[in-house]
Amino acid sequence: MVNDKLNNKILENCHFFVNSVTFIGSVLKKTGIHPDNVRIVCATSEANKLKLQDYEIGKPSDEARKVNFYTSTCFEGCDILDENGRTFVVSDGRNPNTLYDISNQFTQIIGRIRDSEYKSRITHILSNTQYKGDVTYNDFKKIIEKEFERAKQKIEDYNSYTDNERKFAFDKWGKEHFIGRFVYVDENFNFSMDENLLKKNLLDYKN
Repeated sequence: MVNDKLNNKILENCHFFVNSVTFIGSVLKKTGIHPDNVRIVCATSEANKLKLQDYEIGKPSDEARKVNFYTSTCFEGCDILDENGRTFVVSDGRNPNTLYDISNQFTQIIGRIRDSEYKSRITHILSNTQYKGDVTYNDFKKIIEKEFERAKQKIEDYNSYTDNERKFAFDKWGKEHFIGRFVYVDENFNFSMDENLLKKNLLDYKN
């Protein structure tokens, strides 16, 4: 899709919402897109700068480019202006970061581009999870419950840190580094989890 846009096969500007800087970096590398044609909005951590190498980290208020990427830092509370912009939500089933609470965040994401003539056209790009079809339901249940308990312990550990310690970790690694299938981090660096997601993951797999 990125190459199609660069070759003028797609008329709209592409706005990809995907919660993984590593994923974004891989797309940049594979396509070789020129920095002038892409805007990336994510946490300005040293880890993210390293992953993006020669590409700068922008802001939601910057002028839209042909191709635009946003991590969870833009999923809520920011306005994006691009009359020719179209929204694409990416869920990579191999990466917990890109799966995080996507059903609950969807309504927030699709309203980010305020003035687009393509407001009613949203595309969800997805792949199956790493477990789908490869393990039995009971095996998957054991795997997901262990992951849930690890996430619960991780949240307790993170929230035991002082505010300054949490902020230091965020500045160093970036917010999305800490987000997982069950783990959510708010703008005040507080960690929490939605226990209903455990039931949802099990139900989705069974179905």
